[in-house]
Amino acid sequence: MDSITHALAAILVFSTPIQGAALLSAVLGAVLPDCDVLLHVLSDRDPRLFIFTHGGFTHSLGGTPVIAAGVTAGFIAWAGATGQDPSLPAIMGTIFFPALGGALTHVTLDLLAFPGIPLLYPFRERKMTVGIFPGPSILLLLTSIGFLCLFLSGLATMEWLQGYGIFLGGVIVARAGIRGIAEIRFGRGTVPTINPLKWLVVSDCGDTYHVFFASLFSGPGEERVYPKGSEGFPGNLSGHGKDPEVRRLFYNSYIVVAKREEGGTLFYDPLREDKFIFYPPRHTRVFIRNDGGGEG
Repeated sequence: MDSITHALAAILVFSTPIQGAALLSAVLGAVLPDCDVLLHVLSDRDPRLFIFTHGGFTHSLGGTPVIAAGVTAGFIAWAGATGQDPSLPAIMGTIFFPALGGALTHVTLDLLAFPGIPLLYPFRERKMTVGIFPGPSILLLLTSIGFLCLFLSGLATMEWLQGYGIFLGGVIVARAGIRGIAEIRFGRGTVPTINPLKWLVVSDCGDTYHVFFASLFSGPGEERVYPKGSEGFPGNLSGHGKDPEVRRLFYNSYIVVAKREEGGTLFYDPLREDKFIFYPPRHTRVFIRNDGGGEG
């Protein structure tokens, strides 16, 4: 989801029980998880830090208290600079817990979209998704921008926010229903696209993946077949399963296949390599040399 929708969702959830600094903290908590868009410089330089990228650590249940602590630290610094001395219970009740609630709304909404988030990190690094949106929803983004513009211009009031919430919920329910239809028609290996009626189907056929686009109301398009590899792949990575570059590849990929090349084995995500999917744009392949070395 986009930042404007995250902010409005937090206001929708928290504006009735809390106001003032507490509501501002909730909004900041709902927006700041996307600050991780700046963290890819860490994972680009060191593959061991692959969790520090957009949609990574700050989008996990373990990361939400960190976001809330960051909002709280900023408030304490501001309070000190302005000569205020709030008590610890007041800070926790007014800043930390509202910010934590806002961060949780962010995680909840992003769980609806591909490619997913590492919800259970640090206990599990695998991304999870409900899979009803292809990432940020253009419809919700335009609706959120429209509501914000109307509100700032004085043409809409806070009472309109309830209508916005009903629309947001309706879009989520509609997309969930469409996904259910897609799964009935094509199986569970379906990835949504910007067009809600068009789906990318990734079918696991044992030794191969079959990939094609399909519409809910027409037949499938041209099919691409990708052999998974040989020698037991993907279960057998010849001892490289814990290699940081291999882990980073699997973390960023939808599927991974292997191909023998001169001097070693190439592991790559064919969906991103062949432009079926464009995100995440980096770290689409790793070459494991026969001498045991690897290179991204």
